[in-house]
Amino acid sequence: MNGVRWEGRWDWVGARKARDEGQRGLGETGDALLQRANREVPVDTGELRPSGTVVKNGPNVQVAYTARHAVPVHERMVRHPGGRAKWLELAQIEYEGEFQNQLGRALQRYFG
Repeated sequence: MNGVRWEGRWDWVGARKARDEGQRGLGETGDALLQRANREVPVDTGELRPSGTVVKNGPNVQVAYTARHAVPVHERMVRHPGGRAKWLELAQIEYEGEFQNQLGRALQRYFG
């Protein structure tokens, strides 16, 4: 027979463990992003910071602020008391490498 042939068995238990570690790492990364972003949240009424949330749904992690005025404050490019505009976006950009390393460490827990 010509060509290349590979035969093997898929390790379903190992694959699930790797997936679980990856998801846990993503969740930890989402938590860390929220902590970083909270350092820069504008403080006027005090409603924004406590509205920060991390939603973990399988392989998806969402970091959001749910206060009714979160989007307008985030997008308005003016000086904000106690924080700055684009606080969530900038936290993600500024610490992206660190978050990638954190996710990598989570996967290393499984792969050793």
